[in-house]
Amino acid sequence: MKTDHLGLERPESPTLVREDFRHSLAAGVAVIFFDFDGTLTATPGDRAARRTKQLELCERAAMLAPRLKSLCADGASLGIISKSTEGTIRSALEASDLAKFFDAPLVAKAVGFEGKAGFIEDLALNGCLPRLGSIAKHGVPFSRILLVDDDLLELERAKTRGIQVYAAPEDGGLQDEDFDAISEALRIPRPRSHPSRGLNLPTADPGQGPARRLSRCRSAVQSRETRETRPLRLPSIGRRNRAMRPTRILFSGDCYDCFGDDFTATSEGSRMTSRRVERSSLSE
Repeated sequence: MKTDHLGLERPESPTLVREDFRHSLAAGVAVIFFDFDGTLTATPGDRAARRTKQLELCERAAMLAPRLKSLCADGASLGIISKSTEGTIRSALEASDLAKFFDAPLVAKAVGFEGKAGFIEDLALNGCLPRLGSIAKHGVPFSRILLVDDDLLELERAKTRGIQVYAAPEDGGLQDEDFDAISEALRIPRPRSHPSRGLNLPTADPGQGPARRLSRCRSAVQSRETRETRPLRLPSIGRRNRAMRPTRILFSGDCYDCFGDDFTATSEGSRMTSRRVERSSLSE
């Protein structure tokens, strides 16, 4: 319990421990999303300067390149999800020659109420992660997605949604021992599907080419960004029942019957105009 400024005892928020997110990897990972700042680079995002991110990634490329290549060889699809801008991330990947290892979506400016887990969920549900597949009658297998991040709150949010997580070091970015732990989960044979619940992997479809799939994935991310920033709109009662009883409104001796939410009026002196409005006498 914690005592506040009024002398009242209040329960404390549970403290997240980094080690708790470093020893829980299970078999079957197919897609890995890496954070950028403090995970691929050495300096966490709250202390990183844009001009140093590219330099840090280039300095770490000699260690990262063979490790990322090994993950790809083990069958993993690699992506990036970060609060940094897309331009910053792509320029750093190109300069360090690491862009070739990432075939899953790059999600930039991933800020929202549901955290990065919300963006990952949208990508999976919209079919933007072909390597993931889906289990018939059981939806998307989120346990086959791994989020690697240095932000413990982001990992906690992802874990509650069934996404596997791994915590990068608090400082310095991923190290060799971290990639050893991640690779170990990939090398374990993935569980075979049940005969009656096989994996429904995406099939080749002329109408579902890379360009169309990329467009759908961008729409999924943009849709979430729109939902996170869209102003709150209260529901309209009138729209729920178009056959509701008319509402009678009195203006300067004139009486109007307004149906549902379709009444719109403008005032020009003492005259009122409206849509779908029936005028009646006061004697009714």
